[in-house]
Amino acid sequence: MRLQSIELNNFRVFRNLKLDFAEGINLITGRNGQGKTSLLEAVYLLSSSKSFRTGDYREMINYHTDYLSVEGKVEIDNGTREEHSMRVYLDNEKKEFRLDKGKISAKEFYNYFGAVSLTNDDLNMVRGGPEYRRKFIDRAISGYSRVYLENYLSLNKALKQRNHLLKSAKEKNKAPDKLKVELDSWNKTFAGFASEVINSRLLYLTELEDKVDYNYSNLFRNSEKLSMDYICSFESKKKTKLTRAL
Repeated sequence: MRLQSIELNNFRVFRNLKLDFAEGINLITGRNGQGKTSLLEAVYLLSSSKSFRTGDYREMINYHTDYLSVEGKVEIDNGTREEHSMRVYLDNEKKEFRLDKGKISAKEFYNYFGAVSLTNDDLNMVRGGPEYRRKFIDRAISGYSRVYLENYLSLNKALKQRNHLLKSAKEKNKAPDKLKVELDSWNKTFAGFASEVINSRLLYLTELEDKVDYNYSNLFRNSEKLSMDYICSFESKKKTKLTRAL
């Protein structure tokens, strides 16, 4: 898949920008503050429905207005060279995602057109805490597995509902035994999705380890073996035992 063109309206420093991309490598040059990183951010927005620079999408809206839109044309080289249009619209109240003029959800939009970003913040994967490494793995697997994305979103939803239940009970001074049935239900739901997510991470790391070790050996021309391990707070790595442990 290739991004053929992009059009930005009220995105960061750009009031309006239209660009056509060549096949192969495209080199973007310019002075500081002219919007090179913003252009890459817009491409990433088309790919992932979010920014790699901010968690608040309103920061991407040009300060002269209250909305933005990013539209791109992508080509799928599957023998017929299909062309599709992708569009993101954001304002202070809503987000809208379209594929070929049909409105779709952010989840459906995510990674339809694949892009990978590499920024200074990615060094946190090595220097930072485990949450950065989990984020890298989750983003990588979600890029090619809709099932994993569904499980991951459901896991976070179950966790939020469970925590909300506990917080609400504490504020209302409810006795723990009165929450047992509902809490057990959320715990069971959480454990089921967590088991699926962890097993997918383990499988991904196994496949990634082989590729990284192969490239590492070719790059440094030595006999050292590079290995990776996913360290859980419990020992079992079998799905049934994972669910039970969770």
